Amino acid sequence: MKECIGQAETALLGDVPVETRSADNLRTVDEFPGVRRVGPDGRESWHRISRVELALPSETSAVHPVSVLIDQNVTDLIEMEKRARQADKMQAIGTLAGGIAHDFNNLLTAILGSLELVQDMQPPTDPNISRLFTNAMDAARRGAVLTQKLLDFSRPRDLARRPVDVPKLLGQMQGLLAQSVGGGGSRAVPVRLRLPDENLPQASTDPSLLEVALVNLCLNARDAQPKGGEIIISAEAMRLSLEDQRENMVVGRSGRPLPPGHYVVVSVADRGVGMTPETQARIFEPFFTTKSVGSGIGLGLPMVYGFVQRNGGDVRVSSNPGVGTSIELWLPAISKDGSQGATQPGPTETHHSHNNQRSILVVDDDPAVAAVTVGFLAKAGFRVLECHSGAKALDLVRSRPDIGLVVMDLLMPEMNGDECARRIAVLRPDLAVIFVTGFADRAILPPDARVLAKPFTREALLSGVEDLIPAK
Repeated sequence: MKECIGQAETALLGDVPVETRSADNLRTVDEFPGVRRVGPDGRESWHRISRVELALPSETSAVHPVSVLIDQNVTDLIEMEKRARQADKMQAIGTLAGGIAHDFNNLLTAILGSLELVQDMQPPTDPNISRLFTNAMDAARRGAVLTQKLLDFSRPRDLARRPVDVPKLLGQMQGLLAQSVGGGGSRAVPVRLRLPDENLPQASTDPSLLEVALVNLCLNARDAQPKGGEIIISAEAMRLSLEDQRENMVVGRSGRPLPPGHYVVVSVADRGVGMTPETQARIFEPFFTTKSVGSGIGLGLPMVYGFVQRNGGDVRVSSNPGVGTSIELWLPAISKDGSQGATQPGPTETHHSHNNQRSILVVDDDPAVAAVTVGFLAKAGFRVLECHSGAKALDLVRSRPDIGLVVMDLLMPEMNGDECARRIAVLRPDLAVIFVTGFADRAILPPDARVLAKPFTREALLSGVEDLIPAK
């Protein structure tokens, strides 16, 4: 920087703390990690300044110390860190709010539905009982409004997806990544790009969220190499066929198959301490971390995973203790005609066309909610089957060809509704599914998926069902 020439160190540094460390090839390195400057235009910038003291021999063999001052503008890095910290906070609050709303919506569905069924069976004739019954219904509906407000707050913002040239984006980010994990400091790790010679298709993604995800992955890769190493970021084009999907049901971390199609796969690899299988199984859990207190709160990887899932892709992790870790982000590619390369096959793509298949399968891990759903459908004249897990639902679909529709909870333990629906689509492509949920992330479902929000009324449920399979 020309403006630094002729300036005294005090003019450049001001009153800042000094952190001194030893180096093998240098006498000392003084680091000034946060120097604030305000330019002539009033804009604020932050700099990391390092003083390197060299010991150079003169012609008389005497040693003359020479100081070199290195100035790095880290304004963009600090802004990215602020965004990441704010996103971590909002994700933590959102996760809590969404979990509470989901559980309350299950309770409210059972309460409202049970009250409605009781009223159908034996309407109250006593005015006092009728008033109390109405009060209970009104209070439950107010509770539903409150949980909806929680959900509106907790849902992650919509993705601003557009065609992205991934190699170009990585090239533009290289300076930022070098500053965040490879520039100065005692934990400096070089970041290298490994890109193919041929042109890659564009990815359908949100570039700003992809940048945040890559910074998070690189910071984790740096921390996994306390004794030094390197971080390799690569990108390649991949194609999944329908045969690949059938042969390998578990393509990504979610345990669900990715739709056949074209993908751009971005991977971040390190040669660090690696992970055991037990650790790998938990790295995407909110608040799970292997870092020491104060070094991480366990939300970076869950945010990466949530972003990729909402983006219609998935995450693959490969790691071995003492060898290193590679994390792949699978992003749907854009085909030459501008359409998304990854198709979204699912039970909602083909409408049910066999009116003689009249049984409806209700799948919900909450027996109280399942009882209400079954009660509404049975009273409307449908034959109803009930189960409480995705695995049992698959067994019933295999053994009961009379099933003409599945009404299924989206969030269930062991096997989520979206995964179960995709497996059903392989068994019965003609079988339609209606998802019911108290906390629906629509991005993990096909765009035309039918979703019924909890708590739901009988009219809302029957309206969706009768569009697909008529009652007697």
